[in-house]
Order: sequence, then C-alpha cells, then structure tokens
Amino acid sequence: MEWFYADNGKRVGPVSEAEFEALVRRGTIQPGTLVWQAGLSQWQPYQAVARAARQASAPGPRQVVCAECGKAFAETDVIT
Repeated sequence: MEWFYADNGKRVGPVSEAEFEALVRRGTIQPGTLVWQAGLSQWQPYQAVARAARQASAPGPRQVVCAECGKAFAETDVIT
C-alpha cells in the first residue's frame, strides 16, 4: 500500500511501504509528521497511525511478534 507524508507543508508521495518504513527509521518521518494512505479518513500524525497499527497487530493467544517486521504470527509459523 502506498503512503503520502507532509514535509515542510508539501505533500510527498506516493511512497511504497518499504520506502515509508525506511523514512521512519532514518528519522525523516517523525512522530508528529502528518501521513495518509487509502483507508484513512484524513491526514494523521504518524504516531497515531503507528499506535493503531501496533494495537491491530498485537499478538493473540499462541502468537508471537516478529522482531523484524513487527507483525503478529502464529507460534507454529515462525522460526525461533
């Protein structure tokens, strides 16, 4: 899914999911940076989107969180 983000009042994007994650790791996208992707009703600070994503991917029973991507998977589907 493609992302857009605001940089100095200008819309940047679309960028791929991988590129977006790289921008977060490099610090280009900060917690307060406004971001948007299809499915969001409006532009939101990255920290709100990241928090919602963490809650949605919180592990359920017999699940673990991948240290690489942060997504939850069944215990039987991962290598420990």
